[in-house]
Amino acid sequence: MLLNLLTKVDNKLFEHHVISLTNYGPIAERIESLGVKVTALKIKGPISLLRGAFRLYLIMKQVRPNITQTWMYHSDLIGGLVAKIFTNSKIIWGIHHTNLVPTENKKTTILAAHINAKLSSHIPDKIVCCSRAALDVHYGIGFDCDKTLYIPNGFDINRYGPSVEAKTSFRADLGLGDDVIVAGMVGRFDPQKDHHNLIKAAARLKNRSIKIVYVLCGKNVDNNNTTLKGWLQEANLTDVFFLLGERRDIPRITAALDISVLPSSHGEAFPLVLGEAMSSCVPCIATNIGDAANIVDETGLVIEPKNPDALADALYEFGKKSNDDREKLGAKARERIIQNFKLENVVKKYEELYLSLSEE
Repeated sequence: MLLNLLTKVDNKLFEHHVISLTNYGPIAERIESLGVKVTALKIKGPISLLRGAFRLYLIMKQVRPNITQTWMYHSDLIGGLVAKIFTNSKIIWGIHHTNLVPTENKKTTILAAHINAKLSSHIPDKIVCCSRAALDVHYGIGFDCDKTLYIPNGFDINRYGPSVEAKTSFRADLGLGDDVIVAGMVGRFDPQKDHHNLIKAAARLKNRSIKIVYVLCGKNVDNNNTTLKGWLQEANLTDVFFLLGERRDIPRITAALDISVLPSSHGEAFPLVLGEAMSSCVPCIATNIGDAANIVDETGLVIEPKNPDALADALYEFGKKSNDDREKLGAKARERIIQNFKLENVVKKYEELYLSLSEE
């Protein structure tokens, strides 16, 4: 979403400098291609944290930002403290998380969230939540309600859109015919994303009257992942799952799907993959996590998490539909994104926030 924001923001009014607490990555390269400077502090532990915080201070001393915008818990805490102590900049915190259950989060994540709650009345000038579900959770642990506002994620409807060519060429790449139903999941291999739930659901569909093939892509979602391969072998599903790993052509892959699946178990706030699929005229099946139900609304199916039977039933329901019926749902999904979550409108809200703070 940060990349999306930087792609559309008015560069005549705003100049950005992006700082990563950890390392560079593929998103950093794409941000730099926009002409935005990216610096990585390479923080890996307590000792490097002190070195990284000092380097952050030196950068801020040189840049002298008017606004310091931090994106998630650890950057809210570290970046917020350094900016508050050593600069006169206005500070915007970002919250992109909804679940703080101890069994489903790192201890450091929960600790940072609760420390931030105590500091929320003192450090940030504004706190931006990307989902309404996140607002409720963070109000509950003590975040300052008066400083918090909701700005949803936004989607580039020009980058993500329907494409007959993508469907044809992608299926040809995989050796699939036009009559095959393709369900896809985009997301890194992580317990939060719950790939195992999708595999269990697919196993329940083996003896039913439809055949669906599944395309999975994301970090560590490849044939080198012995855990993922083991689940597929145990379920006898290796012939219907394609593990593509990290890809640079996600818009093309998304547009080639008949069904997009988000089986996450917890923690999602405003899942980008839903809006990207909906923008591409692909109907979605999502678990009821974060703002998923609000995003999908009546254009797809929302089910309870960690319930492979419900996911199997949803896949069966979508799989039994005709291509025309799925395309009609997909068209409704794209229209919902255009009406409610178009990237240009979301960027405008951020720009209005920047300008309002700079005038104070």
